[in-house]
Amino acid sequence: MRPFLIITSLLIVLAGCLYLAREKFFPDSQASSLSASTYVVKRGRLKVTITEAASLEAGKSEVIRSEIEGRTTILSLIEEGTHVKKGQKVAELDVSNLIDRAETQEINESRATAALVTAEKNLEIQRNQNASDLEAADNKFLFAKLEHEKFTGRKANAGQEATMGEKEQQLTAARADIQITEEELKRAKTRLAGTERLFAKKYANKQELEADRINVLKAENQVTLAKNRLFILENYTLNKNERQLQADVKEASAELERTKLRCSARLAQLEAEFSSKRQQADFEKAKLVKLKTQIKAGIVYAPADGLVVFVSRGRGMRQSPIEEGTELRQGQSMIILPDVTTMMVKAGIHETQIDKVAVGQMVTMKVDAFPDRVFFGSISRVSVVPDSQSSWFSPEVKLYTTYIDLDGDTSMLKPGQSCTIEVRIADLQDVLSVPVSTVHRQKRVLYVWKTRPSGPVAVVVETGISNDKFVLISKGVQEGDAILLSEPETVKIPDFSELNAKLKAAEAERENEIRKTRKARPGSNGDSIPSRGGAMERRAMEGSARRTGGNRRSRREPSPEEKSLLADIKNRFPKLAGDMRSLWSLRGNEELRNAVEGDADLGSRYQEITEKAMERMRGMTGGSRGRSRGERGGGRRGR
Repeated sequence: MRPFLIITSLLIVLAGCLYLAREKFFPDSQASSLSASTYVVKRGRLKVTITEAASLEAGKSEVIRSEIEGRTTILSLIEEGTHVKKGQKVAELDVSNLIDRAETQEINESRATAALVTAEKNLEIQRNQNASDLEAADNKFLFAKLEHEKFTGRKANAGQEATMGEKEQQLTAARADIQITEEELKRAKTRLAGTERLFAKKYANKQELEADRINVLKAENQVTLAKNRLFILENYTLNKNERQLQADVKEASAELERTKLRCSARLAQLEAEFSSKRQQADFEKAKLVKLKTQIKAGIVYAPADGLVVFVSRGRGMRQSPIEEGTELRQGQSMIILPDVTTMMVKAGIHETQIDKVAVGQMVTMKVDAFPDRVFFGSISRVSVVPDSQSSWFSPEVKLYTTYIDLDGDTSMLKPGQSCTIEVRIADLQDVLSVPVSTVHRQKRVLYVWKTRPSGPVAVVVETGISNDKFVLISKGVQEGDAILLSEPETVKIPDFSELNAKLKAAEAERENEIRKTRKARPGSNGDSIPSRGGAMERRAMEGSARRTGGNRRSRREPSPEEKSLLADIKNRFPKLAGDMRSLWSLRGNEELRNAVEGDADLGSRYQEITEKAMERMRGMTGGSRGRSRGERGGGRRGR
């Protein structure tokens, strides 16, 4: 009984000590936080792979697609399995609707041409009318200036005296009238004085005296009238006439400017109408040419020698090969002419994983037909745009087509067989990694909750590559640190606003540096930072003469396929395309790019041309560069 009591006492004392320690070092809120599970950081192996379902294809094959716009029906079809020669007829498509449309289009093209001729004649007539109107307005302005100069007087040619205008002439005449009347008044007064002396001596009679007095009065009145006329002339008449002539010059000048504007407006209107009619005529002509080309495409010929293999339509259990009477949409594959001597794998990588995939990465493959056999290969090509067929059936799923070249003996493999690939992204040894759930984000800041005696503390970390479960930690925690697997509920989330602001400023500075670098490059407008795929497409499509020692500003001449696609895009979307000069312009025109990618024919051709350009670029840079870029890609995505 005594040992039991002793043990019981010891247990009670130990429980009391533990309670006191808990109250001292772990308050209630902290204790509840530490109740969450933790993970101890340790070094080890981090293996990152991607597993996807895929299918086998011939390494080299020719695909025959329907080039008929919209939908059409197969009228006749060569037998599957037939060995055909290049140029041999393999199918005939229904183009009766296109023939009817071509006949109607010929009428539309003729009307558009006639409207263009009419617009051209109207434009020529308006140009002649503008010349006449401008000449008349210019003459009116000139005449008004001459009238004003004639009235005010102007200087003659150099070395000659200035001419006297009408204004000065009238003033001179008025002043002369005053002088003459004053002289006549003097004469009249002199005569009156002589008559008065003669009358006093009885040598003149009274009638003569009165007559001379009347002449003096008349002369005085003439002087007064002459002075009044000069006053009115100086203060009213001449000022009015001069202001009127000035107004006439100003009005003639304004009318000349209005005439110029009216002529310019009418000419611009007719030029715009002519340009519109010309574009309409070109558009109608291009539509007619396209319809005739489509009609010719109704007879399908083999582009190369090969074995005829029909393309399956439908999905899953509903798949069936094409046959006579099958309805096809534009760009849909009909026949494949494979070269079975070389085999490759075609896989669709989800958009969330595509940044981890790069050319040159090692791949292992298992074929459903040979479950015990493992094949090896490497990635040879990664599409820069999503697969249009996957988007067609499931718009929310974006898959990027990836091709794998196989090594070793593949003679037992056949096109169309199902398989599974595993892409080796990275296999890192002796690195720090933590579960993905332990890393939390606040805008640009990543952090984990590190346990300490005083409670959990948020620690900023830098991450790297990751798989489905673990993520690489390059900075922030050390081996042996204990971190919480989930966000603690009762601990306040820290505010990283200051650090977020610094990271945002640093990111903006990097973007500005990239823009400055792009502006310094020949042919770059520096408006935006190119995406990963956009930059690769640009380097592939633009080309450069640096490897041949040529001018850095020189560009690769577009191929006939690129020129043809560019012309078709302009014909299909004339308003969106405008004066687009290269396929690279699609990267800066989101609306036009979406329209092209949404078109089955143009989208598939654009994807093929882009992939060919990528192959050329990889051939110049080498596979090692692609592998190093792939290794960096995972870390870049994790960060």
